[in-house]
Amino acid sequence: MRPAQAAPDNRDQEIARLKARIAGLEVELERTRRETIETTPPADARIVELEAELAREHKERNDAVERYWQIRAHLELRTEGIFTRAEFNKIRSVLHPDRAQGEAEKKRYAEAFDIVSRCEKLLKKEPLPKPPPMPTTREELMEARLAVLRKNRARGLKAAATRARRKPGRQLRDGR
Repeated sequence: MRPAQAAPDNRDQEIARLKARIAGLEVELERTRRETIETTPPADARIVELEAELAREHKERNDAVERYWQIRAHLELRTEGIFTRAEFNKIRSVLHPDRAQGEAEKKRYAEAFDIVSRCEKLLKKEPLPKPPPMPTTREELMEARLAVLRKNRARGLKAAATRARRKPGRQLRDGR
């Protein structure tokens, strides 16, 4: 009977050993899961952050492209056309009905004048003047400021000299 009792003790020891091993493996599995969870979210958060940044960049690029086409369309409207104003006026003046001699000719001239007058929308727009160069350094800004002050001072001195030359009793047309 003794060997039969020894077998359950060995079995209990084996079961206890296996339970301890399972508990150790479960602890190790839990630790591995925590490490995986701790390292994974920052990668996912970084992906979300990069996708948001990419979306902002796409929106900014699309806005810039749209603005580019608006500016280009505006410039094309300002610079492209069929006639200059002088050319248009010359053609329209030749077709004016007052130049015609007979009644039938006056009618033809009037129709041609009306057709050409409708084309006034196709005139070339006058190009915009170039803006003055902007100062790039503080020294250039101060020089530009002084130039404006000198110009204003010269204009003021000239006006003062003109006022001084006027005779005291003389009145101008505007009542001064």
